[in-house]
Amino acid sequence: MTIRIPASLNWLVKKFQQTETELAQIEKELQPLLIKKSELLELSKSLSLVLKEHEISITSSEIPTKQKYIKRTSIKKGVITKKIYECLGTLDCSTIISLSEIVDYVIDNLNIKFYCQLEKTNFRGVIRNRMKSLTYEKKVILVQPGVAKKVDSLYKLPNRK
Repeated sequence: MTIRIPASLNWLVKKFQQTETELAQIEKELQPLLIKKSELLELSKSLSLVLKEHEISITSSEIPTKQKYIKRTSIKKGVITKKIYECLGTLDCSTIISLSEIVDYVIDNLNIKFYCQLEKTNFRGVIRNRMKSLTYEKKVILVQPGVAKKVDSLYKLPNRK
């Protein structure tokens, strides 16, 4: 005789298994980064000691850290523009679309999951900047500019000839 597992318990078990699998994957990816971090810390300490011994006195705290360009999205170049064009391609020339609708369309079509609000805000900024570029290139028309995060920018396609 088999025992029937309630749906709620079955869901909890599957969710637990999925979470444990993701956690194991992240820990597996994290291990090489922790090794790299410890190697870099050791190298930094040794370089700091060498700096102190140099004939020109300078401490490591006086050296500013080098600013690296941080890529705001891990999506390949051109994919976002392609999705924006797909979104705009579903419209006719007289239809006006907001930036939020474009962002939602791109997120849905690329199946992006954000783990914090900052990631989503950064991604929205990427799309906003691309829309500004498309406006400058006269590939879309800015109908109404956004006002200090209270009003969305509105766009439409230019009239086709």
